[in-house]
This record gives sequence, structure tokens and C-alpha cells, in this order.
Amino acid sequence: MNGLKKIYRYISSMKLALVLLGLLIIGCVIGSVIPQGQVMKLYQQQYGDRTAGLIMALNLDDVFHSWWFVTFTIFLSLNLLTCSVLRTPALIRRWKDYENLPDEKEASGKTSVENNPNFIGRLAKNPEEFLKSLGISKFSKTNKGVIVGWRHKAGLLGPLITHIGVLLLILGFSLGQMTKVEYTVYGLPGDAKQIGDTDYVLEINAFDIGLRADDTVEQYTSDITVRNVATGEKESGTVTVNAPASMFGMKFFQNSTGWAADMHILKNGELLQEEALEAGNYVTVSDKTDLQIGFMAFYPDYHFDREKGPMTLSSKLNNPAYLYMVYFQGSVLGMNTLMEGEELTIDEYTVTFDNPRNYTLIQIKKDNFTYFALLGGVVLLLGLFLSLYVQPEKLWLEPEGDGYVVYGSCGKSGLLFTERVKAKLKEINT
Repeated sequence: MNGLKKIYRYISSMKLALVLLGLLIIGCVIGSVIPQGQVMKLYQQQYGDRTAGLIMALNLDDVFHSWWFVTFTIFLSLNLLTCSVLRTPALIRRWKDYENLPDEKEASGKTSVENNPNFIGRLAKNPEEFLKSLGISKFSKTNKGVIVGWRHKAGLLGPLITHIGVLLLILGFSLGQMTKVEYTVYGLPGDAKQIGDTDYVLEINAFDIGLRADDTVEQYTSDITVRNVATGEKESGTVTVNAPASMFGMKFFQNSTGWAADMHILKNGELLQEEALEAGNYVTVSDKTDLQIGFMAFYPDYHFDREKGPMTLSSKLNNPAYLYMVYFQGSVLGMNTLMEGEELTIDEYTVTFDNPRNYTLIQIKKDNFTYFALLGGVVLLLGLFLSLYVQPEKLWLEPEGDGYVVYGSCGKSGLLFTERVKAKLKEINT
């Protein structure tokens, strides 16, 4: 039994709570710094083989679903829950007894002794007026004539509500991170693309890049429509950077942009294929499936540097160039740049690029626990407000001769409370 009590006390201890909270904060920082959900090759390219191996071994590529993050979350939630359970009975007793006189050990035998730690002073007359002047409108009278007044009783609940708020906030954030679903959709105005494995299609109505007077980017704006394929329902909205849109329980974020162009494939001078292609994608030649042509990058103001290679001098379409790559039967056949108006010839096929323009990239997130975490934040703020700004105050006035002896107690600001009551006593007695 003693062993179980020790375990119970350790699980509910503040020391364990701080350690677990610190570990979870470190985990969240790691999850924000290291790109999540990538393949081993990407981590090797970015961090090297040894660090990439460590990332994969510790599940740092998927922090919020890792066994250690889940374990820490469970134990911190258990810590806060047990801590609240331990405090609740005593809090309920204190809540019930707050409107009564202090117990015998605190008051009996000391009702007229000035060394009582709760002694404040003496009141000559008008006890009810005195209490009301201090903002204490709630008071009662015992059968011995003792007047008990109190206010801000709700402040007693501050610590418990704070614990509950932290618990809800951690659970909401953690469960949200563990269960949330993310999709990425990119395309050109007029495109309609499936959102992952859902029944929804994202239609890109328009995309605009707002520029400042010095031609630097001020804002990206996408007008989109989301359609439920199964029901036919539609919702439309505008998405800008830092201003996501909410539709069908999902949030749509303006993430980034890139270049796209039209690729034309001719065979023996006759148009065979024509497709709008985003940089990084490729096209398979329709009548020769082992031949593929990739549009790898676009340079709006092309310049070739002998040390750095191909680059762009500005974002303006001054000297556009298209970087292509040709694959045949899975192997790279060739790679080079085509200037505007130039042609790439592969046997009987001719390839050209034109009409460069920007595409939009929309990130979609669905988190079923967002409002749960929001509720936790609201409850936490309420608990902190009650704990820090709503201090319970209590006075009891015991009859002595023609006047009263004034005793009182307050929370953390007891000295200020005592000084305020003494000043009011002096004013009333005078």
C-alpha cells in the first residue's frame, strides 16, 4: 500500500510535471524545425547519413505520432489529472467552509488578543456599513453575534481551473497533432484537383501576386471553390498568406507559388500533345510511352554563371528559359535549357515551351481537436485570472463591549488587504 502511495504521489508531483512539460516542448520544437513526413533520402541530403539515421531511429521525422511523444503526453495528462483529483476534496471543503467562522484552533480563546495572526483592529460601530465600504456585500451573522463577510470566493477555484485548462490544452494540441490530416494541392487557374483521398475537389478560380511599388511581392491571393463530389455541395473562399479559409471542416492555407508553362509536343510537324505543366513535373509521350520529357525549372530572366550554373537575375520575364530533361526507358537521355522560341528535337518529335505563368500551392489541414485546444486555452486563461486577480477575502467581526474586534484573511496579497482594512477602520472610527 505504501509503495502504491509513493507511486501515486510521484505521478502527481510538480517535479514530474515540469520534466514532462519540458520534454514535450523540446519535441514540439524538433517537430517544427525538422521537416516532417519526408523520405530517408531527403534527410540524408539535408543532414548527412549519420544524422538522418538518428532522425529515423528516434521517429523525429514524425514527432507527433512517435511513441515517446505519445508516452510523455499520456503521463503529463495523468499527472495533471491526479494532481487535480488530490486537490479537489480539500478544495471542496474549503469552498463549503469559507462562509463560516475559522475553526476553533484559529479563533477560540484569541477573540480579543491582538497577537492573533488574523487580528486587524477594532471597529467602534456600523459593522455592515464597514463591510460594504470594503466591497463586501455578502455576510452572515452567527448565533453568538459574530458577523462573517466574504467576497471573491470564486478565486478559490483558480488553481483547479488552471490545471483543467492546461490538461485540456495539452490533450487538444497533442490529439490534434496525432490525428490531423494534411494535403497539398497545386495548380493553375481553371484547374480542378482531387484533395488527397477525400470526396472533395479543389477548383482554382484565380491566382494573383500583389506587388509593391519596388516590384517586391506583397501578397499571394487565391480564389478557390471546394466541391463535394458525392453530394454536389460547394463552398467558395479567398485564401491569402496568414489568412486561411475554412470550408467543409478543413482549413486552406496559401503556402507558396512556382512557375508553370505550356509544353507542346509535335510529331513530324503535327501537334501531338499540349499540356500545362508545373516545374518539376514531366509528360509521357502519348504514342511512345518509354519517352518522357520533364520540365525541371524556369528562369524568367536567364543568366548562366560558370560557377553557379543557370540562374535568374530577376523575377521579370526579360529573358525566359526552360530547363528540360529527357528520359528514355527510365534513363536520362539529355538535359539542357531552351530559350523562348527554341525547339527541342528528338527523332521525329519536336518540343517547345511557352506561356510561362505562376501556379498556386494550397496546403489543406484538417484537425478535429482545434476547438478542444481552444477550449483549453480559454479555461486556462480563466483559471489564471481567478488565481492572480480574484483573491478571496474574508472578515469576521466578533462583538466586544460596544464595538467589534476585526479579524481577516486573504490569499497572496494579505499584507495589502490588511493595510486596506486598517485604513478603512481608521476612517470609519474617526
